Amino acid sequence: MASSSGRVTIQLVDEEAGVGAGRLQLFRGQSYEAIRAACLDSGILFRDPYFPAGPDALGYDQLGPDSEKAKGVKWMRPHEFCAEPKFICEDMSRTDVCQGSLAAASLTLYPRLLRRVVPPGQDFQHGYAGVFHFQLWQFGRWMDVVVDDRLPVREGKLMFVRSEQRNEFWAPLLEKAYA
Repeated sequence: MASSSGRVTIQLVDEEAGVGAGRLQLFRGQSYEAIRAACLDSGILFRDPYFPAGPDALGYDQLGPDSEKAKGVKWMRPHEFCAEPKFICEDMSRTDVCQGSLAAASLTLYPRLLRRVVPPGQDFQHGYAGVFHFQLWQFGRWMDVVVDDRLPVREGKLMFVRSEQRNEFWAPLLEKAYA
């Protein structure tokens, strides 16, 4: 909502009051809780069929499958290239986000909204199943977007968004959910 001063303000909708109420939509019908439970029961880490880890997932042109920048890219889970991965180290702050993701960094300035976008209770320790979820506002409703934790890595480093704390992964996984 823009004001007459030219500044932009954000107003969160109180869903309990019925304003903007609506059921959370599952992106591509994927239920985080159901996927997580099935993975834990089977002992298999989640592999997202809608976002397959491979050259085509990086994009086109400069990052296309045959481009120089895409050579040597491996899709890895955080525990495969980081000794002690954490979803959130202490708290989420704008200094966590490196490599120019202004939207994610700005989101940290609104703690209530951040808690909505990045649901609590996710980590790499307790009940880890290789699946994470985020809630994104799309077309006038909240969408729950599920992703696996395979990320593009080259020479042991994340290719895109990373945290200043090298073992924190909420920001790169949020970026993947947005993609």
